[in-house]
Amino acid sequence: MNVAVRTTKQFLIALIIVGVLGFIGLRAASTISPATPTPTPDPHASLAALETVETTVLRVADLDYDVVAKIKNPNASYGSSRVRYELSLMDDAGKEILHNTGAFYILPGQTKYVLLSPLKTAEPVSKAALRISEVDWQQLDVLATRQVTFVVTGTQFIPASSKLRGSVLNNSDFDLAQADVTVVLLDALRRPVSANRTEIRTFLAKTTRGFEVSWSSPIIGSISSTYVEATTNLFENSTFLRTYGTQEQFQEN
Repeated sequence: MNVAVRTTKQFLIALIIVGVLGFIGLRAASTISPATPTPTPDPHASLAALETVETTVLRVADLDYDVVAKIKNPNASYGSSRVRYELSLMDDAGKEILHNTGAFYILPGQTKYVLLSPLKTAEPVSKAALRISEVDWQQLDVLATRQVTFVVTGTQFIPASSKLRGSVLNNSDFDLAQADVTVVLLDALRRPVSANRTEIRTFLAKTTRGFEVSWSSPIIGSISSTYVEATTNLFENSTFLRTYGTQEQFQEN
């Protein structure tokens, strides 16, 4: 075997050995330090923020106030069982008189009035600012909001006694632990004048229940119409009674 052939064979063998050792080295390195996986996109990142359409301060009595906030959820399939907020009550000069926090629920695609009450202060208040601080977004089956519906009928406001009466039909096939009823009295420009709320407990399917709310203090302002809404927290499994041995679950995983 001549020198050229021997040299060529030695070069090829060396090249193969280097290639094998390099492959083994790369495999070992990838095992010790695996490649960083591509993060899963956050489905909540594309959700639209909740909108505070309006915030109205209602004077109940001296240094005693309610706040009615109209909140809109633009998202068709996401809502929240716990929307945390911060509320500031201020005087004419913008000085904060009272700072309050709390939470409420909102369904997908829902626009609702949220009543914040009672709010007692040490000084007079003229305006309010509501800030949404955190939203626990949850996806809800779009059929859920269609399957659980309420129909409000026969509402009657009685000025002499400062009472409002009405009826609510549970127009669903589910027995519910509770329905929340919110009442807002509106002036001729559909601005809130006063508000109240109550609840209906153990609300059986396809039944109608009466309700009544009353005001202990005289209502300040002229009332032209009323807005009454009944709703329930579909995100809580405890909302659905175990009538048929199981609880309905509408949340999507």
